[in-house]
Amino acid sequence: MAAGLSQATRWATSTPHLASTPSALFLPAIETRPVGTGALFSNVEGVENTAIGVSALFGNTTGDNNTAIGRSALAGNTTGSNNTAIGWQALQFNSTGMSNIALGSFAEPLLPRPITLLVSASESRVRT
Repeated sequence: MAAGLSQATRWATSTPHLASTPSALFLPAIETRPVGTGALFSNVEGVENTAIGVSALFGNTTGDNNTAIGRSALAGNTTGSNNTAIGWQALQFNSTGMSNIALGSFAEPLLPRPITLLVSASESRVRT
C-alpha cells in the first residue's frame, strides 16, 4: 500500500485506531475501534464504539458507546447508543434502540423496550 505525505501525516496525527482495512483508519469518530470488513462502515460521528466482525455496527452513523462482537452484530444500528451485542447477528435489526444487551446468535428483541437483556441459544430465548 502506498501512502502519500498527506495520508502519512493524517495517520501520525489522528486519534488512535485499531483497523483491519486502510479506510477504517480515517474514521472521524473518537475512540472508535473497527475490526473486520465493513465494521463501522457508515460511522460519521459515533464515538467510543467497538465493532469486531464482518459488518459489525455496519449502519451506525451517530450512535455512541456501542459494543458489537460477531458477524452482523448491531449491523442495522444507526443512532442507538449504549448497546452490547455479542454473537452472530445479535441485535442485527436494532436501529435506534438504547441500552440493550444481547448474547448469542440471532438474539433480537421482538418488541422495543427501554432496556432489554436477551440470551439466545439455538431455538430457545430468555427475555427480561
